[in-house]
Amino acid sequence: MNDKRDKDKEITLWVEQYSEPLLNRAFYLLSDRTEAMDMVQEVFLTAHLAYDNFQSKCEPLTWLHSILRRKVADFYRHKYRGQTQTISLDHFFDESGSWIDSGVAHPWEEEIDTSKEKEELQGVFDDCLNRLPMKWKLLVKLYYLQEKTSSDICQELDLTKTNLWKILQRCRLQLRECLETNWFEYL
Repeated sequence: MNDKRDKDKEITLWVEQYSEPLLNRAFYLLSDRTEAMDMVQEVFLTAHLAYDNFQSKCEPLTWLHSILRRKVADFYRHKYRGQTQTISLDHFFDESGSWIDSGVAHPWEEEIDTSKEKEELQGVFDDCLNRLPMKWKLLVKLYYLQEKTSSDICQELDLTKTNLWKILQRCRLQLRECLETNWFEYL
């Protein structure tokens, strides 16, 4: 009986100490506050159920983050398994499959001079990123922002490497078009 009370006290302490960092991380990965809050609750429930497996070889927050990563991967795997999303990219190509806008392959010439402009660009980029479908946004965050390897992403989300590269290419096209429309014309 005493072990159960110690376990409950420890979990209660973890909830008090680690809810905020776990919620911030979950919100970053899910981009939805309600889903993030639900996910953190699931993490603590799983931690409570698996408490006996925690061997104190790492910090509790590290263990909780690993539970969160698995829960988020399961969430996306379940959400997108068998689901296909199509976004038309026809406006980038002509009938023969060649680029319609030859400017797409050229680098941007604009330079950002001030920190205010950098902040504005970051805001426009974040807005463009949020316009992507949820699965695409997740892949951009995992690959480009968290710098995970393609093998890890494919394993976590049950994707083929070909599918990953195609989605990332489509993301880059969509982000470029969005930035050109909302940032470069803005200047």
